Parts: sequence; structure tokens; C-alpha cells
Amino acid sequence: MISVFKFFGKLPLSFLRATGFCFSWVYWFFSKKYRLRFKKNWETAMKYSNRQLDGTSLRLAVGRTGTFIFELPKIWCSKGLRDIVEVDGYAQVELLLRQGNGLICLSPHLGSFELIPRIFYETVPINILYKPSKNIFLNQILKELRPTKNIKMIEPNFSGIKKIFTALKKGEIVGLLPDQVPPYEHGITESFFGRPAHTMTLASKLILMTSAPVVWTQVHYKKSGWRVTITPWDLKKFANKDTFELTKSMNKKIEKLVLEEPESYMWGYDRYKMPRKILKPLHKNF
Repeated sequence: MISVFKFFGKLPLSFLRATGFCFSWVYWFFSKKYRLRFKKNWETAMKYSNRQLDGTSLRLAVGRTGTFIFELPKIWCSKGLRDIVEVDGYAQVELLLRQGNGLICLSPHLGSFELIPRIFYETVPINILYKPSKNIFLNQILKELRPTKNIKMIEPNFSGIKKIFTALKKGEIVGLLPDQVPPYEHGITESFFGRPAHTMTLASKLILMTSAPVVWTQVHYKKSGWRVTITPWDLKKFANKDTFELTKSMNKKIEKLVLEEPESYMWGYDRYKMPRKILKPLHKNF
């Protein structure tokens, strides 16, 4: 399985993207469950869209989902990525790291977010929080191809949380998917495009409990490769906020990013999945 994945990594990016685009549409037509979830998530966000979510962007979003998946062999196995990646804002990262407090990197399910660690790891170690896959073969790929000398995979348990705090104290980078559905004990129910969504609190707690600066990273699709934008998050306005308020602000930020580039969001992701322990929304707004 690993050898097959590495073989695909040697193929041209244009071929991988075309294959992924076709695969995505085939899956769209044959998986009713996936199609209905995709459309429901899309229609939910449409209420907050100012014409960004139209028929053209929907068709692109369907195809891009498969494109992002088939780009993974190139991202994880290729050594010449920097030649086809344009990075905006990396100088800000270097300045923030000089403060010695580490860096919290927030990357939503937008575009080929797996590319982000490959951009940072040459400069400083980056620690990525990840949930092991239930699929044995996929989990094997994640463990063997994702990590490198400077890319560390951390599971979301008590030991993993301690490692994250330690990494920030050492001046390293911690990468989080702020819109990833967390375990019951690590999240709260908060609004995302007007629907209750179990939302991780770890990012907010890290921000409030440490002096680490924060950046938002986003990977944009380019015909010849990718463009990565890195934007520092001004935390001064959150100085007097608690975990609930900061988590809510984080969801609002993600909504804004999604509406700016809807064709790159993973609409098929089960964002509104609720842990079984949640019998009713916890937030007072629901």
C-alpha cells in the first residue's frame, strides 16, 4: 500500500488532480449519503452567503474534494514541493518565532491543508494534532508518510495535550484543525453557519493559557501548484474573553474564510457530527 502511494507521488500533479476530479464526481453520484451531507452543509452556509455560493462554485467544490485527496501522494512523497508552492507571509512566521513562545497554526478544512506542515518543518519542528483513522491501511499511511524528523504526530489524549504545551514552551509550532470534530470532553456546542456543531476548545485554551502567537494558514489552488497564505491573528481584542467567547470568534473566522473560497472547503466533512453523550445543545443560544 505504501509503495503504491509513493508511486502516485511520482506522477505529474496535473494527472493526479484530473484523476481526483473524476473520482470525486463518480463518488458524488454513487454515494447518496455523501451527496446529501454535502448538499445539506452547502445549503446551510448559503443563508450566510452573499452570492459566493452559486452553481459554478458548487460544481468546483464537488470536483476539488477528490483533487485534494489525490494530491496527498505528491505532498507527502515529493521532495520538490517548494518549487511549485508560493508562500505569502512566511516572514511573519519567522518574526513571531523569534519571540521564543512557539506558534499556534490554525488551518481549517480548506484546500490542501496537509501541505502546511511541509512548508514549516524545514525551519522549526511542527507538532500536529491528529485522530488515528479507524481504517487500518489509512492509519498505516498516516503514520509512515506524514511524520518526518521535524513533523511530529500527536494524538488527542492527556499525554498528547502535555506534549503540545511542552512543544510551545520549546518554541516549536503546533498545528491544529480548528473545525475538526473533537472528542466529547474536548469540545463545546457552538454555532457554525447557524447550526449547532461540536467545536474543539483546545485551540482557545492554548491561546488563553500561553503567550504563543497565532496564525491562520490557508492553501489556495493554483494551476501549476499551490499558494499558501499566512495571516497573523491579532489577539489583543480577545484579552478579556473566555474559552466560550474565543471559540465562538474562531468559528466566525472560519465561516468568513469558507465564504471567501467556498470551492475549496470540504463540504462532505461531517462537521455537525455530535458525540453520543450530547443529548441536547450545551450553548445557551440553542
